[in-house]
Amino acid sequence: MLRPYLPGGSRSDMPLINFYLDYFAQGKPAHVPMERMHVGEAVDQVLASGGIPVVAHPGLNFKGKEARVSGLLDAGIRGLEVFNNYHTEEQSEFFAGLAKKHKCRITCGSDYHGKTKPRIRLGMYGDPGSHRSDLEESMEYWADLARHTTGKLTL
Repeated sequence: MLRPYLPGGSRSDMPLINFYLDYFAQGKPAHVPMERMHVGEAVDQVLASGGIPVVAHPGLNFKGKEARVSGLLDAGIRGLEVFNNYHTEEQSEFFAGLAKKHKCRITCGSDYHGKTKPRIRLGMYGDPGSHRSDLEESMEYWADLARHTTGKLTL
């Protein structure tokens, strides 16, 4: 069972993360369902605490069910991680179009976690390609917000 995760094995590039994804993620043999709050409640709590609700790596979290992300954006999510180390080019294109359609901000991220994800480098998130200007506009928005925000946000 562990052979693929040991050095030289087919899943050894990020063994801890790959083991989790292979056995504990939704639909996998050791997955334990948990009760989650409704997205509207989560959005309200994030906004009430001065934050901005953003969905991280939707292509990984909703793999095969990417269309569900549209419902999250309808429920008040204000940002979507479009560019990262998990998304294929096609997924990034899909999520960039979805963000544009819903007029939400886009983000990028490496999902760097140090030793547990040795294949991922800090700050590396894929090529935004034709969406570079959208990403730069969003990054400027986030930076400006961080410079000028004190207390609760109004969006």
